[in-house]
Amino acid sequence: MGQLQASYSEEQGPNVTRAEPAAFPVPRQTLVSRWSSFRQPARQLSRKRLLRLIGLIFVLTLAGLLRDRFPARTSAPPAEAWTIQTVHDGDTVTAVAADGREERIRLLGIDAPEYRQPHGREARTALAQKVRGQPVRLEPHGRDQYDRLLGTLWIDHRNLNRELVAEGHAWVYDRFTPPADLLDAQQAARRNRRGLWAANDPLRPSDWREAHPRRP
Repeated sequence: MGQLQASYSEEQGPNVTRAEPAAFPVPRQTLVSRWSSFRQPARQLSRKRLLRLIGLIFVLTLAGLLRDRFPARTSAPPAEAWTIQTVHDGDTVTAVAADGREERIRLLGIDAPEYRQPHGREARTALAQKVRGQPVRLEPHGRDQYDRLLGTLWIDHRNLNRELVAEGHAWVYDRFTPPADLLDAQQAARRNRRGLWAANDPLRPSDWREAHPRRP
């Protein structure tokens, strides 16, 4: 504590004032230590922000690449227009392209009953009614071992392959990993006993073909 100093004024009488405390210089090492402790959290905060920014840029870049590589499909894809010439059964047709090419087309991902199999005629009739009098669009997916063109048939935004499964006119061809939408359509048709699922024990077309091999 500073010492009290007394002074006397004739007009105001004694005047007591408190002396200012003595100033003690702060060591330089203490100032440096305090400054360093202040800068350390700021440095850590800046580093965290930088890492977050780098992470955000990476995520946005990856999302853009995935969007370009796997674009979302909201409608029928652009495909070549075809005219159906003959419906052989519920999953096979012969069609003619705009340039005159004629192809035998096997509908991809589905397996309809053979014509002589139970529900075979109904399946062929269902497909024939869908394509009668209007062009279809073909989304091709290569060829099978019989050199038939594999593909999905579209009319406007309607996927005919999926419609046939949903209505109970075809099984899902499950020897390979089938699309989830086809499996969902088949489960719904089976649950509601639509089409071929009205029978107590419908036979897979592949099993029917094995039991009834084609004659050479």
